[in-house]
Amino acid sequence: MLFSEIRQLEEYDRMHGVSLVRTLRTYLDCLLNQSRTAATLQVNRSTVIRHLETIREVTGIQMEKSSVILLLRLTMAEKYRMDMVKTTQ
Repeated sequence: MLFSEIRQLEEYDRMHGVSLVRTLRTYLDCLLNQSRTAATLQVNRSTVIRHLETIREVTGIQMEKSSVILLLRLTMAEKYRMDMVKTTQ
């Protein structure tokens, strides 16, 4: 899975006051549709594009590959599950 890459994004978010993890999660939820992602996040499409480029730069993730998208979806789902478990303990 891609847990280390997601942790890199979380750290980047903390250091730079951005929300790359949220952008990535929303992009995946919107089936890789940049316009729908922008509408959901209530930002300009150019902001989504810039965030996706930053995600690639920070993590090296190649989101053009379907196998990588599948791993990202699984990783994000598992991370959400793990975060929920921590919250309830």
